[in-house]
Amino acid sequence: MKIWESTFCKSLPCVRVAGVFVSAVLALPVVGQAFAAELVVHVAPTGDDAGDGSRAKPVASLSGARDAVRRLRAEGKAGPVRVVVADGTYRFTEPLVLGPEDGGSAEAPVRYEAAPGAKPVFSGGRKITGFRRGENGLWVADVPGVAAGNSYFEQLWVDGRRARSAMEPDTGQFFFDEVVETNLSGGRFRQTVTVSPQVMSLLTPLSPAQRADVKLLVFHSWNNTHRFINGIDAGSHSIRSEGAQVIKPWNKLMELAWGSKGYFHLENFLSALDEPGEWFLARDGKLYYKPRPGEDPASMEFVAPVTGRFLLIQGDPAGGRFVEHVHFKGLAFRHGQWLTPAGGYGPFQAASRLDEAAVMLDGARNVVFQDCEIAHVGTHGLWFRRGSSQCRVERCLFRDLGAGGVRIGEIRIRDNTAEQTHHITLDNNIIQSGGRIFTDAVGAWIGHSGDNNVTHNDIGDFFYSAVSVGWTWGFGKSVAKRNNISFNHLHHLGQRRMSDLAGVYTLGISDGTVISHNVIHDVYCWGYGGWGLYTDEGSSNIVMENNLVYNVTDGGFHQHYGRENTVRNNILAFSQQEQVRGTAQKKAGDHLSFTFKRNIVYFDQGELFGKPWQWEADVLADLRNNIYWRAGGQRFGFAGKSWDQWRAMGRDQGSIIADPKFMDPDSYDFRFASDEVIKQTGFKSFDYSQAGVYGDAAWIALAKATPNSNKENHHDKPR
Repeated sequence: MKIWESTFCKSLPCVRVAGVFVSAVLALPVVGQAFAAELVVHVAPTGDDAGDGSRAKPVASLSGARDAVRRLRAEGKAGPVRVVVADGTYRFTEPLVLGPEDGGSAEAPVRYEAAPGAKPVFSGGRKITGFRRGENGLWVADVPGVAAGNSYFEQLWVDGRRARSAMEPDTGQFFFDEVVETNLSGGRFRQTVTVSPQVMSLLTPLSPAQRADVKLLVFHSWNNTHRFINGIDAGSHSIRSEGAQVIKPWNKLMELAWGSKGYFHLENFLSALDEPGEWFLARDGKLYYKPRPGEDPASMEFVAPVTGRFLLIQGDPAGGRFVEHVHFKGLAFRHGQWLTPAGGYGPFQAASRLDEAAVMLDGARNVVFQDCEIAHVGTHGLWFRRGSSQCRVERCLFRDLGAGGVRIGEIRIRDNTAEQTHHITLDNNIIQSGGRIFTDAVGAWIGHSGDNNVTHNDIGDFFYSAVSVGWTWGFGKSVAKRNNISFNHLHHLGQRRMSDLAGVYTLGISDGTVISHNVIHDVYCWGYGGWGLYTDEGSSNIVMENNLVYNVTDGGFHQHYGRENTVRNNILAFSQQEQVRGTAQKKAGDHLSFTFKRNIVYFDQGELFGKPWQWEADVLADLRNNIYWRAGGQRFGFAGKSWDQWRAMGRDQGSIIADPKFMDPDSYDFRFASDEVIKQTGFKSFDYSQAGVYGDAAWIALAKATPNSNKENHHDKPR
């Protein structure tokens, strides 16, 4: 047996016990407790998985380290395990898979961590080299394996930047003139769409084989579709596309599907490669790239993905077997792929039916991620699935994501409570630049899961909602209860790409759920529905308090239908359309829809209360002790009523129309120059600067550094 190194030996006298170095101090008998030596396995880019994992003979991969630990355990060695990963880039084509036998205990956890000062990167990609000048200002390289039917990819990173696949239009959108849907046999559906002559002029010059690779990306209200083109008819200006997903009935009714309120792009064909920074991979293995000004492809790094998953934790909660007490610290996972299935990908809210993530956990308990990174991936970042609990994600960076950041739970309720996911904590993370392939993805998504904490995160630069909680439409069974969404900075959402979204979006009965002390801003939708706080269908028993919302399209708060929600002590400012909106009760009885009290509503355009708000018929709400103010003292109405008429109806008792005396609202300084006004309604000042990440200055600065090309402010004109 090889000699294994223990870090205890660096500072304490050591003895050798059964082939393992053990601290001489810990080797002494201790009354009532026995201590086992820490086992250390070293990983290095120069290692070999046939090595023993010692410092002198490190293994070369995480899988090699896992296997080394298994060998040690098979030899009867217990105690904590530390896998120390040296600096460097590790490339792999298969994920690390951990089962119940690979876990630890509270007294003896298993840790996979970066060596002191190291920043190891695990890349699921390969470098593409050999670029040479081609025609029309393009550069070209040969990619081995593609012509033989292997190694095809749909994502490419150039010097650390996700490059855009050749696309038309380069700016703006295409629209359908007419859509006809046909139900085919075998659960397939066909959409035949009539398009403009401009669109047909792009497709008709292509051969059938070239057209077969063109992707049709359709953007609906709150979801999007990925399809291939099955045929065209130049005479009728029509495109035919087939897949297994049907347009949802509610999309048809609202004309939000493949119709006038949706839009589409065409992607992945050589003649569309006309903008600097775009690329195209042909089936003959030639990779084309159009450089941006100042770029020299011959000296740049091009990385293409070869695998989509980095880490799989596979416990068996139904069988009572969990992967427990495994910690990951300081590891970066980058370059994960997604390939469009032959039948395409259908429209599902929040990319919820995309059953792939770079890191996937089933049956995980007390698994911790600290100071890790998941970046440049084609799917979701990290997903706590079936039967995971008591896990934490702390100070991790999620960026450049094809879909969402972190998912908690599933889209179904597991009857076996052992298979339900709960008690997951996301604290002090940066989750930015998501939805790059699936624009309907969410930064942090909680499905059928309760007792989770999402706190002090910075979530921004998504095209849909930042946080989504609950997965029951209506007043049916829900386990998404007692979730805590607090002290998060949620910003730059929607970006006029998607609709029906919010900083925090909720669904279903959610007893004990609290949404507090969040700062939400710059939420702009495509067609409708860019809200700050949004209690959608059936949302009930939720408390929203001490949140700051500003610069949104359609309102700081909107409730569709729900009951007994409490919205109190929030600052809602600068919405373009309306400031507060309420819609139908949905025939759930004469319940109270929500209580809206001790809030400050401050605006300079649009209406105070949105339409339709038919108070007497649809929305039973208790409004009181609020402060309303339109900048400059301009007059405004109350759902078509004057202030006196509104008050005569019994609305807003204790509320006032008054300037709340913010320090500098035009510069988004919502501190109070004086508390004389807020005292009149009982509003309590709160420190909104505490929202977002915390810790050292570099971490805080990193959260602020992610660029966003669609920044707006409340002075923009409404749609």
